[in-house]
Amino acid sequence: MPDSPDNVPASQADGFPATRWTVVFAARGADDPAARRAMGQICQDYWYPLYAYARRRGLSPHDAEDRTQDFFRALIENNSLNQVAPERGRLRAYFLTAMKNFIGREFEKMATEKRGGGAVIVSIDQEMAEQRLAAEPGREKSPDVLFDQSWAYAVLDRALKRLDAWYDSLKRRDLFAEIRGFLTGSCESGYREVAARLKVSETALRAAIVQMRKRYRGMIEDEIHATVENADEASEELAYLQKVLAGA
Repeated sequence: MPDSPDNVPASQADGFPATRWTVVFAARGADDPAARRAMGQICQDYWYPLYAYARRRGLSPHDAEDRTQDFFRALIENNSLNQVAPERGRLRAYFLTAMKNFIGREFEKMATEKRGGGAVIVSIDQEMAEQRLAAEPGREKSPDVLFDQSWAYAVLDRALKRLDAWYDSLKRRDLFAEIRGFLTGSCESGYREVAARLKVSETALRAAIVQMRKRYRGMIEDEIHATVENADEASEELAYLQKVLAGA
């Protein structure tokens, strides 16, 4: 008889990487493999919101990609992360302000010299990014608001990837594939139909869905806690995340 969803352990090691601030600290200083990996993680976390911001400022897809690469390149070359600390504000706000200033500066000579010829700092999937931009609501909103919207979706996406990895670690990817639609109400099947496919009771299925939603919320909260200094800021940031998503 197959394992029932309600027998899935409530907690296991998530294998979650170090917190964002720990990653920021690790990315500073010496150019060693650990620092490069940390910087790579930061770039991967923030490239889409920054790319989206550049596009909303009127840059073409090609120029937005170049400008995002240039931004990360300057971040590394100028050791800009040495100036960032939890007590100075949220990472989200730091990257938005830094990108806004970067785009606003007169740096055409640097951009001309490096555009298309500089090292690729982060892998940017331009086709995926453009599809994602086209699908996001609120195209008439300001670039700042849309940056926050892209940031919010990125937080949800990272939490969802962690959730997928958690189920994979339990060897329950089949279960997650069947119930993940219940996270957002997008599942086209009813409880009875899904329970029949999984060969479990509806009670067991509902319990598994409750557990999935609870773990997903916890992972979203972890993502937020990792980018602020204390619990009060985390509560404010979570409330802001909900506000951004409600207005999307």
